[in-house]
Amino acid sequence: MSDVIHYDAGNGIRVNAVFAERFKRERMSVNIMLPLRAETAAENALLVGVLSHASEKYPDLLSLNRRLADMYGAKLTTNVFKIGEIQVLRISITSIKNRFVQSGEDISRQCLDFLLSLILDPVLEDGAFRQSDVEIEKRNLIDIIEGSINDKRQYANERMIREMCAGENFGVKETGEVSDVEQISGEMLYDAWRRMKETAFFEFFTVGEYSGEEMAKTVSEAFSHVRRTPGEFPGTDVIYVRDKETRFITEEMNVEQAKLAIGLRTGVTAASADYLPLVYANAVFGSGVSSKLFTVVREKLHLCYYCSSRLDVHKGLMLIQSGIDESNYQKALDAITEQLDAVKRGDFTEKDTSAALLSLQNAYRSVEDSPAELESWYLRGLVSGRETAPEETAEQLARYTAEDIVRAAAGIVPDTVYLLKGREAK
Repeated sequence: MSDVIHYDAGNGIRVNAVFAERFKRERMSVNIMLPLRAETAAENALLVGVLSHASEKYPDLLSLNRRLADMYGAKLTTNVFKIGEIQVLRISITSIKNRFVQSGEDISRQCLDFLLSLILDPVLEDGAFRQSDVEIEKRNLIDIIEGSINDKRQYANERMIREMCAGENFGVKETGEVSDVEQISGEMLYDAWRRMKETAFFEFFTVGEYSGEEMAKTVSEAFSHVRRTPGEFPGTDVIYVRDKETRFITEEMNVEQAKLAIGLRTGVTAASADYLPLVYANAVFGSGVSSKLFTVVREKLHLCYYCSSRLDVHKGLMLIQSGIDESNYQKALDAITEQLDAVKRGDFTEKDTSAALLSLQNAYRSVEDSPAELESWYLRGLVSGRETAPEETAEQLARYTAEDIVRAAAGIVPDTVYLLKGREAK
């Protein structure tokens, strides 16, 4: 069983060490936590790409990649995502563990120094990022944004969320929009970097065997010259409305398979007492091959090609996705609604709950098999204030009953129904 130890590295900077002896490789990451806002999302998302492109010490991709190769083929990755209404910029480096290095080099320390150089010592020219680097990463980011538009399943889900959470920061796309990316200059990105360096919260992680205490000391020294004014940790507004009428939205595109996306409000977050019962209820209803959406709506009624639900436990939402024939829209919507009502009534069997429990427990225990999954697990736990190991959470689930599931499901209310369908011939 993995556990995490936290070390304070200064004003708004924390190091989190997850001891994991079974992995052959060491993973180190920095998670830069910023408020998710429409006016800054694109700049922040572009920033993480440019920061990983070069540094003062490694001023081009060639020298940067040579350095990674010298550290026994260390691998650098980046990601931009959101946790509730927090935008997270992640830069990670994975390397061989020190105990496998015959030369006795401290590769983990070298990787940490490399990571810090990227975020604190970028290549600058006249108070701005190099425009050539900015243009390369702008193209990369635009490709990512446009790729999500081409994936109609992802597109429908994002459009539904945008409509459902209009006026809420959760509706902002974590990568920003193409039009925003196109306008960013090297000077604008420099201002974003300086703002990030001074005001963001930093969650450093090491997953493996490297000393968290040593890492915290190194990180603290690296930031000692930075004037930090982080303010309050960014949060998420949980909005729960019972008496609001469901919104129905239809959009037409050139698609062969219609996409149905449904957003519901639960009012339950990871900090709520009903968090795990709601997770359990969602497993019975819509997550996994034993769920009602799969066994009834898909397999028995043949109303969809796929159909599943997931929870966003930071925002208090349930999100349903389905691929359907457009002619089955109303039938599929009615069947999905009926299966949720069945869970609310307690119309499910012990076999249903046993299968759901087994599926959830297997999923939680599999978190222990991946350094990246472990990092994400504990990062989300830090944000929600719910810090339990995956195995502990798996064990806790078994304590809940059918009555707990019904109680948690009773508060789920529909908010937005979005249909993406094919264009009608003119």
